[in-house]
Formats: sequence, C-alpha cells, structure tokens
Amino acid sequence: MSGWLFLFAVLYAAALLFGMVFFIIMYSDLESDYINPIDFCNKLNQFVIPEYAAHAFLALLFLLTGQWTSFLWNVPLLAYNINKVVNKAHMYDATEIFRSLPQHQKEAYFKTGFYLLSFFFYLYKMIIIMFSDLECDYINPIDLCNKLNQFVLPENIAHAFLTLLFLLSGQWIAFVLNLPLVLFNANKIRNKAHMYDATEIFRSLSGHKQETFIKLGFYLLSFFYYLYRYVFF
Repeated sequence: MSGWLFLFAVLYAAALLFGMVFFIIMYSDLESDYINPIDFCNKLNQFVIPEYAAHAFLALLFLLTGQWTSFLWNVPLLAYNINKVVNKAHMYDATEIFRSLPQHQKEAYFKTGFYLLSFFFYLYKMIIIMFSDLECDYINPIDLCNKLNQFVLPENIAHAFLTLLFLLSGQWIAFVLNLPLVLFNANKIRNKAHMYDATEIFRSLSGHKQETFIKLGFYLLSFFYYLYRYVFF
C-alpha cells in the first residue's frame, strides 16, 4: 500500500514541479514584454487555487495514512499557502504585478526546489519500500521484477532522447554530462543485464540499490544545472 502511495506522490510532485516551471516561464515572458500584465494575471490566477488544493490533498493523504515524515515535510508549505489565502494575498493583481514580481519569482524558485526535492524524496521512499518489501518477504521476487522491468527501458530511452536533443542543438556541456550514463545504459542493454531477474534479485539487490541512488543523485544535479542554464542564460 505504501509503495503505491509514494508512486502516486512521485507523479503528483512531478505535475506540481512542471506547474512551477510554467510559472517561471510566464514570469520571464512578462519581464520581456511578451505578455501584458492583465493576460498574465488572468492566466496564472487559474492555477493558484488548484496548485494549493493539489498540495493540500497530497499532505492530507500522508496524514491519513500515517506517513508522518512526509506529512511534516509538507506542513510548512501548507501553512504558508493557507496563510496567503486567509490574508487574500494568493491571487495576482495586474496593478501590482511589476512591483511584486521579484517576490513572486522567489516564491516560484523556492517551490520549484521544494517540489523537486519532494519528487526525489518520494521516489527514494518508494524504492526503499519496494526493496524492503522484498527483503521482508512482503512481495515475491517475480512481482517485484515485473513491476520494475516496466520502467527500465522507458527510463533508458527517455534519457537517451534527452541526450540526443543536446547533441543536435549543440549543447555540448549538457551532452558530455549525460554521455557516461548513456554509455552505461547502452552497455547494460548490449550485455542483456538491464532487466531485473527474479532468480538473481537477492544476490544483486545491493548493486541495484547502489545504482538507483547514484542515478537519483545524477538526475537531481542535472535538473539543477538545467534550471540554472534556463534562468541565467
């Protein structure tokens, strides 16, 4: 049950993360006069309450399921959002937007970082729970391998596609940054060692855990690099 909860939380955090990236892009468009203040506020005001409600719903799920660490992790942002709604400071005002834009940008960067960290935290929890379920015999090796094998090739293909985009667009630093992982994944596929094997899973479990944590760290650092490049270049 907890594994499915954190899988849902991972997808949820990803959606909220992309929402914040959309906000950041809109702020950039306003600064560059690609959109007027009225249209800007009308667009973003549609997403304010849904974003707050979505985050509150996820926090409530953690509370009801007894996931206290995850619930407490979300409490500060939940309280912040509630305070803004109570003080009627949550909507964008076209007459004040240029004066308050730096504050809105800081909030968006903070929330982007928060949702990103949440994404990796929930993903970490999901993986730990699945591996722990295997170690404690809460899930049998065949079911675990069947679940994880559904994500192996999509993850490898998605990363290879992103690396190809960097190559074709001449983003050499980003391409070189991703090349070692592409070669690692390609080598595993060539040697037919990329899928989880139910007959070998207990012997190779520690190796799979280590690889997963390394990839999580790599994707986290990559995201911050891409965000930095987008904002400052």
